[in-house]
Amino acid sequence: MSDQQVVYVPIKGEIKNSDPSQLSAVGSSSISSSSPSTTDSSTEKIVNINTASKAELLTLNGVGDKKAEQIINYREQQGEFKSIEDLKQVQGIGDKIFEGLQDAITV
Repeated sequence: MSDQQVVYVPIKGEIKNSDPSQLSAVGSSSISSSSPSTTDSSTEKIVNINTASKAELLTLNGVGDKKAEQIINYREQQGEFKSIEDLKQVQGIGDKIFEGLQDAITV
């Protein structure tokens, strides 16, 4: 169950008089009502790893407190990232994590 879905509890005896096709129509309408939330999550904000705050870095999938701090420390010590691939130089960011981030980051 997700936000804005409705659970209908019929009164006693009401189900026996209902047409089964109406029940599936109710189920399909609740599925279509949840699709806008899927659309909202697909519009991700691209994060600039050269200017992002810790809070912005934390919005990235696979980046927690420690990795966000490591990204900021690396950036302060080494200077700006020249390309998004430079993020792999940060301790704890390997190929697998980078693959999950590459579409959500920029320099």
